[in-house]
Amino acid sequence: MKLLLDFNVIVDVLTARRPWVEHSAAVLSLLDDARVEGFVAVHTITTFITSSRSISAAKRPRRRCWMCSGWCAWFRATTT
Repeated sequence: MKLLLDFNVIVDVLTARRPWVEHSAAVLSLLDDARVEGFVAVHTITTFITSSRSISAAKRPRRRCWMCSGWCAWFRATTT
């Protein structure tokens, strides 16, 4: 059997998102069977990279923008 895994199934397990983590983990556990092959779409890889960058960027301290003297999302986005 072949399974095409959605990005959210992987993220649910990696981040333990409730209430979906149990169901997603059950789907991934099917891959333990040698008769089951798991696949992800090509865009899942780039989505994962982009998501992980935005998550790590959100955890960084914000800097003051010299142009507006406030918390400027543009400045934060261009300095990463």
